[in-house]
Amino acid sequence: MKNLSLLISCLVLFIPFSSYGQFGSTVNDSGKTQEKKSYQKIKGNPYLFKGWVKADLLHLEDDGKEDVLVRIDLYQNNIEIKDDGTALVSQNLMEVDDEKFIVLEDRYYNTIIITRDDNPKAFEDMDVDTIYLRKGIHKDHIDNYAIVLYEGEKASLLKTIDVVYRESKVNTPGKIEVLKKFNRKTEYFLLIDKVKTKVKLKDKDFYKVLGHKDELKSFAKSNKIKLKKEPAFVKLLKHWETLE
Repeated sequence: MKNLSLLISCLVLFIPFSSYGQFGSTVNDSGKTQEKKSYQKIKGNPYLFKGWVKADLLHLEDDGKEDVLVRIDLYQNNIEIKDDGTALVSQNLMEVDDEKFIVLEDRYYNTIIITRDDNPKAFEDMDVDTIYLRKGIHKDHIDNYAIVLYEGEKASLLKTIDVVYRESKVNTPGKIEVLKKFNRKTEYFLLIDKVKTKVKLKDKDFYKVLGHKDELKSFAKSNKIKLKKEPAFVKLLKHWETLE
């Protein structure tokens, strides 16, 4: 997720991550202090979506919550809740960049559902109609969410987006500039029999893991499916589930 165009005379030096910006903080139900940063002066988007989206939260023990405004912070790996006092208890309220919210005590919420119907603008550049964030689907996702694009009886297709903060110093004549930026890295995984295998969105990667190459190629050809985007591979997986 963007290279910077620099003059030939500039010298770019990358330095390790360092924290930046103003913080808001709170203590969640487990007693752990949560800290939130101001991202205003950092290029790039650390959130799954650019703004607040409406979501349903499924709880491990109770009925969960519907139509909650959330913001998924991929950099700090937590969920921000814009609470009006009815969806969740608005204790430990924090404010960063004139936004008031709480950080979700998400150990009790194993699934978050976000749909195009509820968020048409947010999904304008998305290839899918529903996004599921799930915990517990694999041992690598006990304490953090995986984006589940497909979950069938035999296989699941997972997506992860890692956001990393980088600073670069640019030496120009008489001046040193510090460029701050979030970089995004997207990866896909097939989960079969609890075995997680990294794949690219390429037909040969899926054929290698799934087998049934001839049947799957024939299915894609006869249904005029171009295996380039996420929904196409979901269709392929659904058909694979029917094969013996």
